Amino acid sequence: MIKQISFQVLAFIAIWSASCFAKPGDYIPVTSGVSVGVRGSWMKWKAENNFSGYFVGPSATVDFRKPNFIYGGGRFFLTYGDLGSSNCFGRRSQFLNLEGRFGYSFGKNFIFTPYTGLGYINTEMTLKGQGGLCHKKAFTNIYVPVGAVITYHFSDRLSFGVDYEYMPAIDSYAREADFKSVRWNLGDKGSHNVELPLQFMFPNPRFKKVQYRITPFFRTYTYGRGEISCTTSDSATISSQWAYEVGLKYDVVFF
Repeated sequence: MIKQISFQVLAFIAIWSASCFAKPGDYIPVTSGVSVGVRGSWMKWKAENNFSGYFVGPSATVDFRKPNFIYGGGRFFLTYGDLGSSNCFGRRSQFLNLEGRFGYSFGKNFIFTPYTGLGYINTEMTLKGQGGLCHKKAFTNIYVPVGAVITYHFSDRLSFGVDYEYMPAIDSYAREADFKSVRWNLGDKGSHNVELPLQFMFPNPRFKKVQYRITPFFRTYTYGRGEISCTTSDSATISSQWAYEVGLKYDVVFF
């Protein structure tokens, strides 16, 4: 039984590989489309104390990326999770990211696309098991992404790429629960994001305009130091917040 299953799996991989790497005379690489999927990750957050935890949530992308033509795209994700610590209250957290991109693509089968744009990342954290003032914080970075996507298309059914972006903040601030009308400016910092998208199509697909994408990623988050007022008479310091995240995205791509 195990041998039969193993043989079937190997046969499927062989057929799929042959269909993906077989190059028609003049195939058109799949470079544009809209994708929806799910994003899961593990994060390490460093502030006054160290926190870590798992996050999951929806993600979506849109790309207009033709060979040797103007590029435009967008990115979205919203993830939820808990950051725990052995010596401090945990943090129930959510991350929202919106990003628009524009650039230019060079090449056909091997495509290089430098880009820039405008992005927004908001991090909300609520201290678990603790109420009162200052139990909830929200950090926001507005940034200008500077990056590039490099993609190699083995065929019209298989491609692999690298997407790197540096995200220097042009505006960074924090807000506190019960003080939402007050804004505390933070020191501007820069973050990084690296993704390795593998996009493919199954052999004999039922839907001709659908592919699938698996994307490992590594991302950092940085918020600079700032001062906040927790009461009318006292003030508190927000230390620099820094985090790194590793995870995986799975998307269905419509083109």
